[in-house]
Amino acid sequence: MASFDRRTFVAGVLGASGVLALQPPGAALAATDPTKCTTRPKVFKPGQDTRPVAPRRNVGVLLTDHAWMTKFQKGYAHIRAMNQNDPRSWTQQGRIHAIMCSGQPFEVHESTRFLAWHRCYLYFHERIIAWASTGGQSLDPTFRLALWNWEGNDLGVNSTPSFPAAFTQGSLKDQYRQPTYSPGDGNIKAALATPLITGTQGIYGQPYSPSSSGSALLENASHGQIHVDTGYQNNNPPPNPPGRDMGVLATAGYDPVFFAHHGNIDKVWAWWQSYNPGKTPASIDPNTHQPYDPAWAATTWQFYDYDGSCWSITAADTPNYTRNLRYTVPAPPPKPTTRRVALGVAGPTLTAQSVSVPSTGASVLLEDLTIPPPGRGSFGLVATVDGKPHVVGHFAVFGMEMNEPRTLSVQAQLDPQGVQLLSKGVKLQVVPETKKALSPFAVTGANPKAAELHASSAALLL
Repeated sequence: MASFDRRTFVAGVLGASGVLALQPPGAALAATDPTKCTTRPKVFKPGQDTRPVAPRRNVGVLLTDHAWMTKFQKGYAHIRAMNQNDPRSWTQQGRIHAIMCSGQPFEVHESTRFLAWHRCYLYFHERIIAWASTGGQSLDPTFRLALWNWEGNDLGVNSTPSFPAAFTQGSLKDQYRQPTYSPGDGNIKAALATPLITGTQGIYGQPYSPSSSGSALLENASHGQIHVDTGYQNNNPPPNPPGRDMGVLATAGYDPVFFAHHGNIDKVWAWWQSYNPGKTPASIDPNTHQPYDPAWAATTWQFYDYDGSCWSITAADTPNYTRNLRYTVPAPPPKPTTRRVALGVAGPTLTAQSVSVPSTGASVLLEDLTIPPPGRGSFGLVATVDGKPHVVGHFAVFGMEMNEPRTLSVQAQLDPQGVQLLSKGVKLQVVPETKKALSPFAVTGANPKAAELHASSAALLL
């Protein structure tokens, strides 16, 4: 997706001075750009962080660890109470994400920058919370953030896809949430199974370009879906307010659960790394004998640390997260495999041969899908059978409010009825969710924003 729409939206969120307009209640206007050092930055070097390596654990387990929960709550309470002009404060920590989603040349979404930048963001935020958990007296060397393992039991992970109770308490609460989930929303199977490094079906996405880039399979699937499932959404026309916090790029960092969500995204990347050691965008493409993304390793970002110092760090510093960034993640499950079944695409009609569906469900990868306004939020795939509309699948788009269609590659979750209909050939519509609908999506045909499905190609992932 080209960045013009994102820059246009963020220009309305960030004022002419770059100050976030949609701030949490009571937050002061920001005076310092938390993504730029005011003096020459210190240069991060592998091996310089000598803290003991410590695990990032699942938040469901940590809820029963009262000592850890006390530190966690105290850390966020401390940065909320700080002078909000301080780059370590809650306002500035949330503002980092807004600045880095505002388009070229710093954009970190929808390209190979996505995973590496968020790993850096988590690292420095984690150190700030470790310091704040002591009341700002010292850096707790063993404190690590939590992981919200929203993928559920489909990969044998002991969790359920529900909103973590830890984030409904004290300083971890956020008023702009509406946690809603559907089966399969946290399905990471396709992302873990892909052998591809770059591209919309790879783990990293397309190399960054000022004119166009492309999201990784993980970014346009579970990542965006969980954001939309969690944040406040309103796809109804004005004067209704737009989405807030986790549901929209520019405000996503203003909910503490953002960091647990991205901790889990980072865990999925770490698991993929364990299956594919040494593979990064800097790896040599056997077809071209050149790096998949020659600029990736040298991409540099700046962050403030817990003591107020400012550092530069590169994408190349992120793959060895245990040595360089001093944390571990839960052990990976056995590497999953996926079966890919090509679908016939004839205008809005998708057709598949008869297939057996695994118990973990199925999804459909739609390349270059035309998405009707508002271009973000929850969407249903609706089929009309015998004159009656049926929602047979769903997906989410995490992004900005749009007044015109946009084109993306998405991974949509299908229910068993959806797969059976595809085996017969069925015409589908893409329908934005509306709060006024009697069902989750406006399947009555009264929604003028509904559009016939159009994609350049499609495939079932089983």
